[in-house]
Amino acid sequence: MRKNTAPGPDRINTKMLFNMDDISLRKLVKYFNTQCWNKGQISDSWKLDLAGFIHKPKKPCDIDHLRPISLTSCLGKLFERVVNARLKRLLKN
Repeated sequence: MRKNTAPGPDRINTKMLFNMDDISLRKLVKYFNTQCWNKGQISDSWKLDLAGFIHKPKKPCDIDHLRPISLTSCLGKLFERVVNARLKRLLKN
């Protein structure tokens, strides 16, 4: 994950994740394993996004020169990567 991504609705950014201490990291892994992976319970905040538009640089201020952006939960993205890695490992076997 890139370190300088904007946070989603839960306001947790990647900098916070990269700077977690060992105890917090273990708790997060336990949460991912017990609640998310084993029980299939995903936080509602991971399903939300903040959507908006960003003006393209060096273009006239016009609706045709806006690009959409959607900010989603960094924790949700991290868990998606965990699931992806586990599925890839399972498919190799």
